[in-house]
Amino acid sequence: APAPAPAPAPAMAKKGSAAGYAPLEQEDEAEENAALLPTAAATPAPPQPPPSVLAEIGTALRLGMPMIVSQYLDRSAQQISVMMIGHIGPEELGAVVLATMWCNITGLSLVMGGMSGLNTMASQAYGAKNYPRLGVLLQRTILMCLCLCVPIGFSWYLFTRPVLMMIGIEREQAELSASFAMIYFLMLPAM
Repeated sequence: APAPAPAPAPAMAKKGSAAGYAPLEQEDEAEENAALLPTAAATPAPPQPPPSVLAEIGTALRLGMPMIVSQYLDRSAQQISVMMIGHIGPEELGAVVLATMWCNITGLSLVMGGMSGLNTMASQAYGAKNYPRLGVLLQRTILMCLCLCVPIGFSWYLFTRPVLMMIGIEREQAELSASFAMIYFLMLPAM
């Protein structure tokens, strides 16, 4: 006896036909449309009136006050030195101003530049609530700046007097400036 013929496979319905996949597709489209279209429960809130100018100024001052105080204290260390030395005499005042200029150009700008990278990275870590990363960034920045202080100190010790004399400053004035630069070096890591 011959073997029975296999049952014919059901005919595949074309996409969109009533017998095939159309009901599933319609359900998927309905779900997608429901997710994309706003419903009555998800109506947007009425627009808020813009904040007043005084409220904006208050917010800016509240957020900016720590930075204002920090910058003021950074600059006041240099200004207080200049004011105090000014009472000693004009030669000493000139030497301190020259040394302060030299130190700002050759050292302080490098350390502040090294620390400015922390601003962006730390704010990202803080915003992401990744506090361990914030601590690591702070430690690396402090270490990098301390490592920068060593060659800066050597350059101030070795080159302040010769460079100032090379640009036409008298020897006594250059020596006073070099002495103040070495005292100023002790303040550099704190800045």
